[in-house]
Amino acid sequence: MQMSWLYATPLRERRTAVIVPLFLSIMLILLSLVASSAARVSGTSAANPILLSPAGTDGQELLILDPRSGTVLNRIPNQNYGIYQAFVSPRGDRALIEYVEEREGTPSIRLELRTLPDWSLLAQFPVDYTIPPLAPLAAEAPAGANPSLFTVAFSSDGDLAAVAFFTGQDWPTLVVTTLDLAHQRWADWALTVPRSSYAWLFPLETQLLVVSRAMVPLLSGDHASIYSLDPVTGAVRAELGIRLHRSLLPQRGQDVPSTSPGVIAVHRDGQYLRILTDDLTRFSFDIRTLALVQTDPPLYDELAALKTVFTPHYTVAAVRPDEIVLIDNQRWQITQQTKLSSDIMSWELVGPDPSRPVVYIASEEDQCLRTLDLSTLALSQPLVCALFLPVDWRHFYGWPDYAPGVVQSAPVPATTSWMKNLASLATAVLAATFVLAALGKTVAWRTSSQQLGTVVPQLSRRAPLILAGLVAAETGTAVLLLLPLTSRFGLASATGLLFVFLGVSLFAVRRAPRQPCPCFGSLGPALTGRAVIVRNLFLLGIAFLAWSHPQAPTLPQMLLGLLAVLVALNVSRLAAGVAVIRTARRGTTFDHAA
Repeated sequence: MQMSWLYATPLRERRTAVIVPLFLSIMLILLSLVASSAARVSGTSAANPILLSPAGTDGQELLILDPRSGTVLNRIPNQNYGIYQAFVSPRGDRALIEYVEEREGTPSIRLELRTLPDWSLLAQFPVDYTIPPLAPLAAEAPAGANPSLFTVAFSSDGDLAAVAFFTGQDWPTLVVTTLDLAHQRWADWALTVPRSSYAWLFPLETQLLVVSRAMVPLLSGDHASIYSLDPVTGAVRAELGIRLHRSLLPQRGQDVPSTSPGVIAVHRDGQYLRILTDDLTRFSFDIRTLALVQTDPPLYDELAALKTVFTPHYTVAAVRPDEIVLIDNQRWQITQQTKLSSDIMSWELVGPDPSRPVVYIASEEDQCLRTLDLSTLALSQPLVCALFLPVDWRHFYGWPDYAPGVVQSAPVPATTSWMKNLASLATAVLAATFVLAALGKTVAWRTSSQQLGTVVPQLSRRAPLILAGLVAAETGTAVLLLLPLTSRFGLASATGLLFVFLGVSLFAVRRAPRQPCPCFGSLGPALTGRAVIVRNLFLLGIAFLAWSHPQAPTLPQMLLGLLAVLVALNVSRLAAGVAVIRTARRGTTFDHAA
């Protein structure tokens, strides 16, 4: 009889099949509440800024500091100055360290990924001409292949690092690539920009923005260039040259014009990229299209600014010869200014505190770190001293290195952003599908084993063994899908299993039509037929969607995926019950073999 499989299920298994989804649904609601509460708490939790700085009379020690209080969190020996540069992730929980040591008279360079503040080693990456992004350049020009690491910028989640090198002999060539920290591998591509003197990197969620400053604008025709790259393939999606149409200007304090204004700082501000010049002209570009949307007039008729720090409401600029100025970001006007006790070259703007209206500033003269109050531009008492910050260490090696300890959300193109979230949700749906399929078979083990033997009679004797392997495969696939480092393997396993299930369902339509399917055990009763084929095709479509952005889902996505599958299973059970009632009304007899 067509519906005998529903009534043939033992009463205990039928009760379990109702209780288990109900229990999981209740637990899902509770977990969702806990997750949302945790998200609210984490969203409002205080930031944890962190600072790395050389210290001591000779700089042979590295301090890891909490800049708010000046507390030393860790002391790292730096004998023989092996630690050249440090690049801290936005969260402040880890850093990439450039480490150089002599081996048989030849410097050996590597990047070390370490946790902060405990300094545990997570991974090491060699830096030489043999790494995948630099190997093609070495083949073309072996003499100029040895790379010099320039800068590193982390993505907001800390799993991707954009890396810039300088190579070449006569004229420096900027080389930009990425380092996948989650999978610990270099990209196999590199962007090369010849005759560049500086670069700013912004690895966003769906694009990598590179701003390069031209070494000789008269030769290149542009003072700077912006590149929008695909972070996976390195393909250049858009490119824009920037020309600054201003005459030669003198340095502040001089009468004779020396050069035209150049780019001194690039900041990301929401959906805009703000580019500042040393006469404090501000150019605003849309990060999605690279279109110039606004130009704010210069605040000086001289080459005045040396460095800036960006905050949500103000830009703090270090100005020749000894001033700090505060600029209102909305009006682009100087609102306050103050003189320092010494030349501006002996001071270093470190970074903004994310939870207070202050900026950290360090002095080479007394080797101390202070805060600069943005409401009064008054300096605080020293927070910590004995820092080692000579001008060449600050200018050439970027010391000290600072991270705000929070992740500033970066806007991304809306289409790609929701596609990435949709792909993650698809991964969560697949994981939930395999978990519930394994659970349903386990709860109704005997019935599922009998049903498997009915669908594939040739395997009836080995049905329990095959069922055990199937449950293990489904469970393992779900685990692989949910782990960040194994989500690709999970997708490969899920795709393979779904193709197997599709083949079995096609076989069953011919050889065992309208027979109970053990697909979800007692959690989702179904008959072999077109509906099962369509369901497998639908799940394959979900798998292909997940492949568009293969990554492990977040906890909310896991819960949403589980809820979606539970709803689908309960709707399936309800539809089966309605079909039973309708058939019974037509007078069909059922087999009540319970």
